[in-house]
Amino acid sequence: MFLTKLKRPILTPDLFPRPHLLEELEKKAYLPFLLVSAPAGYGKSVLISQWLEVSGGDYTWISLEESMNDTS
Repeated sequence: MFLTKLKRPILTPDLFPRPHLLEELEKKAYLPFLLVSAPAGYGKSVLISQWLEVSGGDYTWISLEESMNDTS
């Protein structure tokens, strides 16, 4: 497995802030599992990385892709 699948994206200062989405994630922080779903390129990984940066909570990071969808 590639190392990038196990590490969250590095945040840079030029990222677009989305405080309303961070607030929504924070409201759900009590849940043991959150699924964020959107089409490719919508910034899901960056959003979650931003949230983890400000929340300071414990987390596990794994990025999945379609090729990992083999149920056999």
